[in-house]
Amino acid sequence: MTLTKFEDLRAGGRALADALVGYRTDRDALVLGIVRGGVYAALEVARSLDLSLDLVFGRALLQDPLGGLLRATRVAGTLVLDERCDALPGESPERAFLDEALAALATREAGCRGTRSPGRIAERTVVVVDNGMRTGTTMAAALRAVRWLNPGRVIAAVPIAAESAIAHVARLADDVHCLATPAALGNVAMAYRRFDVPSDDQVRDLLDRA
Repeated sequence: MTLTKFEDLRAGGRALADALVGYRTDRDALVLGIVRGGVYAALEVARSLDLSLDLVFGRALLQDPLGGLLRATRVAGTLVLDERCDALPGESPERAFLDEALAALATREAGCRGTRSPGRIAERTVVVVDNGMRTGTTMAAALRAVRWLNPGRVIAAVPIAAESAIAHVARLADDVHCLATPAALGNVAMAYRRFDVPSDDQVRDLLDRA
């Protein structure tokens, strides 16, 4: 099977917007772009559907001794922390690293957001957009964080994904939209002829113009 190739991240977003046109009638829907790779695609979706745009920031923190990574996610200005982090001893090196990582994540969001206020999540249809999914781990963390904020519906949307990734996130979303599911998907960047992700300063400018 030939791998679908998008010209760039914006082109992937425009193609994705065509598949999401049904949400144009939901005037209170919110598009969330996963920073940084998903921002260009999310911007094109928000513009095409005439919807509001906001951001999701995620960070892998520490390896859990019981397996898996502890993650932190900031969604529309709200921190959602893996509850397993509560078990970290207060004076441990792991807790110190966690505190520094969370401060850096908050600083990054502030830099990308600028003076733009966070969007409201509660009771809205929320469309979470990324440039693609190889494992689905990043999207899954974003969806879990959105769920904490009591949305009306949660939609995952990507131009390309591995079938296993779609199965992973389908348990967390009310619907999943994906344009292409190649049999073997390695690096998501291979699906794009140009894979230029925005800098933090560019993310802020994009959000201001959204």
